[in-house]
Amino acid sequence: AWATKDNINTGEMPERLKGHDWKSCEGLISPPRVRIPLSPPLFYRITQLNPIRIPQLPIYLLFLACVLTACQEQSEKPQIRVKPGTSHQTVREKTVLVPPEVGRRWKAVRIAVIDKTRGKEGIFSVPLGAPYVIPSSSLTITVEAFLPAFTMEGTTITTSSNEPENPAAKVKIFENGSPVFQGWLFSKFPNTHAVTHPKYGFSLIGVVPVGSK
Repeated sequence: AWATKDNINTGEMPERLKGHDWKSCEGLISPPRVRIPLSPPLFYRITQLNPIRIPQLPIYLLFLACVLTACQEQSEKPQIRVKPGTSHQTVREKTVLVPPEVGRRWKAVRIAVIDKTRGKEGIFSVPLGAPYVIPSSSLTITVEAFLPAFTMEGTTITTSSNEPENPAAKVKIFENGSPVFQGWLFSKFPNTHAVTHPKYGFSLIGVVPVGSK
């Protein structure tokens, strides 16, 4: 019997199908196929989670390329070596001019040597132009020039007269053969260009004329 409208409404199986061997059809009937959609790509998921970062990626790449280009240009640029300069210009050595009459009138200067550690002072007559060894010490003093009235005119140091108006002596002081001072000692200005020594102090206190003992 064929299926009729009444059989479908009642839910009964038609007579034609009741005697059919359904077990023999198990291998022939394929189970329904269910299509499982693939997971979205990682790129798609990233854009879905944070869609703002991906548009900025070209900007980051462009910035990185600029940085690499700048570093390469910096490495290729030749380095400029700056020569160290001096803080002061070289001072021209001044010329000391001693008139002949000064040498004919004065033969020595009197220098006070102060021993700071012992608190003692000794006064010595040091001849002009010759090294003088200070007794009981390792000091040697040489008076290179004496000017009774020290004056400086441009690059020339000389004397304005032969009278002891501003006595000055250019000396070299050695200790154990090593120089410790080279410069001028002034009688009226003892603190000008004073000798800085940890043990000894020096000052010009007078001058010895020719013919005196």
